[in-house]
Amino acid sequence: MRTVRQFSAIVAAMRVIFEAIALFGLHLLGRPIALLPAALLAAGGSLREVQEMLGHSSYALTADVYAHVLDDQRRATADRIEQAWGAAISGA
Repeated sequence: MRTVRQFSAIVAAMRVIFEAIALFGLHLLGRPIALLPAALLAAGGSLREVQEMLGHSSYALTADVYAHVLDDQRRATADRIEQAWGAAISGA
């Protein structure tokens, strides 16, 4: 029988996966091995963590493979900054 803590952990993991799919598209479902690193990056993890997790020989290799994820992260970050800036200006 699963405990509430185990259920909460499963729900949290599923939330990260769904957020990654929302950010990077359904094509990730066709590449299950790519889903975990993309989810880690979507949750704010670093490329260094992904490199170590996947055993890539270099940081540059990981950056090349996941460049599209980084571009999406930059856009999402820019959108959040724009929203925060707009809220700060309208509240002033």
